Amino acid sequence: MKALSFVVAASLSRLGSAQPAKQQNSTIYNPILPGFNPDPSCVFVKEWDDTFFCATSTFLAFPGIPIHASKDLQNFRLIGHAFSRPEQLPAFGNITGQQQGWYAPTLRYHNKRFWIINSCVGAATGYWSTSDPYNNDAWTIVTPTEIPGYDPDLFWDTDGTVYSAFAKTVQNDPFTTEIHQVNISMPSGNTTTDRFLWNGTAVQPPEGPHMMLKDGYHYLLLAEGGTAQAHQVTIGRGRSAQGPFVVTQKATLLRILATGSIKGRDSILGMESSILATNRRVELVSSWV
Repeated sequence: MKALSFVVAASLSRLGSAQPAKQQNSTIYNPILPGFNPDPSCVFVKEWDDTFFCATSTFLAFPGIPIHASKDLQNFRLIGHAFSRPEQLPAFGNITGQQQGWYAPTLRYHNKRFWIINSCVGAATGYWSTSDPYNNDAWTIVTPTEIPGYDPDLFWDTDGTVYSAFAKTVQNDPFTTEIHQVNISMPSGNTTTDRFLWNGTAVQPPEGPHMMLKDGYHYLLLAEGGTAQAHQVTIGRGRSAQGPFVVTQKATLLRILATGSIKGRDSILGMESSILATNRRVELVSSWV
């Protein structure tokens, strides 16, 4: 999304529960990240002193992709940038389009490292990692990977297979997409031929896929409806990372069909919502424009 944005959060009930969980009421004061922080991707890392880490889009700004840290998902501080050295992706310096650059990063934690996969429009799609998100120089250079779409996700399955789900334009229209998937070989970055994965509830365009594994089920979160009044956040689940994914009656987690007004302009929920599980709670994080 391409507007002045801030990050908001909401608490949801437990995924996969037959009955609603009894939880203590809590209050979240939004925005949790004010200012220009669109397309949040967040992880909760117990090994790092029970800390939340979030990455956001920066498009053409440099340094890019700020990393914020929080202990409570409400009070954040900027701890660094994942893209702070030109040699990480030299092609970034050749971008000429005013609407290009880093869109919608995915931040993950695996095998004691923090990972980002991102499409740099006008340059390349790739992933890179660090053992210390507080140290800009610890981030590696970007490993290019062939993903024929945008909003790539990064997910490690229990057998070690690395998957990336992404939005792929299937017609000559950027608002007609499907969610496809590839396997990624690391460290080479080589990918398999892409395959269809899921289309959510068929509200176009499905974008920003994020996969998670919980209680034996693979969950796939999507943003649908674009950055407009029909935007919604949808989730499906299946036994395999390759699907099929089942839509239940509670598949739509959040829907925006009517907007309020902030200083005379519409306020709309933005794409690239992130979901994460902590102490059996599920938190939804998204940008608002």
